[in-house]
Parts: sequence; structure tokens; C-alpha cells
Amino acid sequence: MAISTHISFFIINIHNCGVASEWPKEEVVMAVINSQGLGLGFSTSVSSSWRLRKSNKPNFNTNKRYSCKASWEELAGVLVFSAIPFTAVKAIANSPLGESLQRRLQQRKKFAVQNSAKFRSLALKARQQSLWYGEERPRWLGPIPYDYPHYLTGELPGDYGFDIAGLSKDPLAFQKYFNFEILHARWAMLAALGRYTRLPWHPRTPLSRKPRSNSHCNLPGHLDGGALFDPLNLSKDPEAFEELKVKEIKNGRLAMVAWLGFYTQAAFTGKGPLQNLIDHLNHENEM
Repeated sequence: MAISTHISFFIINIHNCGVASEWPKEEVVMAVINSQGLGLGFSTSVSSSWRLRKSNKPNFNTNKRYSCKASWEELAGVLVFSAIPFTAVKAIANSPLGESLQRRLQQRKKFAVQNSAKFRSLALKARQQSLWYGEERPRWLGPIPYDYPHYLTGELPGDYGFDIAGLSKDPLAFQKYFNFEILHARWAMLAALGRYTRLPWHPRTPLSRKPRSNSHCNLPGHLDGGALFDPLNLSKDPEAFEELKVKEIKNGRLAMVAWLGFYTQAAFTGKGPLQNLIDHLNHENEM
């Protein structure tokens, strides 16, 4: 019954689109169907064929325009069901409930802006008092005298005055490279822990050049920071938060360098880092 219904629905759709009328009845013999269960819980296979004339092409009239036909009830149903969500949202927005929600959002926005300005000033003060920012911060050569770039002022976390290629001369490029470094550092830290970083629904998504175009994936650039990314409220203390930024970039750089070691080990031994560590420890114990 399910197979017959499926074939009939297919042929009816062809007639509705104005195609089957151009096929002579004697040319149509049977249809090819290869099915695995058809939703019935068992496997079945029915094979046959479309038998056409020697030309293997239906006798289409190229001057005739083909269009699918639908009843007015179907069109009305599509229009009604498409308009229901928009109508419901509009009704809620114009209702007293919608107005109260808008007032609450405006109050929360005003409060958030005030808190943001306050937190920004506290963060600036924390950086001025921290040993990891400013002119007195540690440098990559330590006590060795060196003419460090004047445009690296220590405003960002992890700034040790290292820029032998001059990539940070342009402020816009500097901000872009800093964001790229943070992004790659976080991926490297996750990968170094052995986390499965390939997204099963879209393997190419993390490599997208425009993360906002994949907004349904909630990639960086789509969601702002907040409670979702700070469940332990580690950023409430401005001084501790600025120090955590330095720790994040330092550990991220270490993870990126560690991955160079992982690749080198895999190229020479064909094994992963954990297996190489186990083999090394076993070799030391044997000695």
C-alpha cells in the first residue's frame, strides 16, 4: 500500500506540473523504485524501468511554458500560516505586555551602559597598576638592551615588545592580528587537551572568513560575552580579570608552540604526543 501510494503521488505531481501530459501513454510502462523500508520498518526492493522510444527524450514543446498548479485552498493555507508568526509578534509588541517588556529592556540597557563605562574605567586603572602593562612591563629580551618598537606601548595583554617584522605599525592591523592570535590560541588550547574540535554538522564552519554569515552556529563575532562565557563570574574583579587576560594569551601561545612539537613528532614517528610520552617513559624504565 505504501509503495503504490508513493508511485501515485509521484505521477500526480508530474501531471500537476504540466509534464506528464506531453508523454504519450504508451511510452510509460513502470517506474524504478529502490526503497529501504519506506518507513515501514523492513527492507524491500522493487525494480522496473521507464521505457521510452529510441530518442530517450520526451516530446516536449519548447514554446510552451510549464507551471505547477495549486488550488486556492492550498495558497490560502500557505499565506495564513506564513502570516501567523508575524501577526502574533506584532500583537504582543502592541499589547501592554509588549510595552512593559520594552520599558524593562530600556532600563536594563541604560544600566548596562553605566556599568560598562564604570568597568572600563576600573579596567584602565587596573592596567596602570599591573606589572604586565605599560612601560614597566616585562620585555622579551629581559635585561638585554634593545630598541623596542615605539608603537608597542603595553596597552594589550601579552605585549612584550616583540615585532621584528613590523606587523603592528598599523593600529588597525595590530588589532586584527591580536584578535586572530586570541582566536588561534583558544583553538590550540582546546586541541592540546585532546578536545574534538571538528564540528559534526559543518566541518568547514570554523574556517569561515565571515563568521556572522553562519549566525546559526553561534561562532565568534555572533554572540557577545556575558554569563554564557563566564559562569564563574571571574571577570567581576577588574584587577583579576586583567591578569587572567595575560594568562590566557601566555597559555595560548604555549599551546600553539606545543602543536608544532606535536606535528614534528607525528611526522617522524607516526604517533601522537601521548603515545610518544608513554614510549619514552617505558624506555627510561627499561634502562
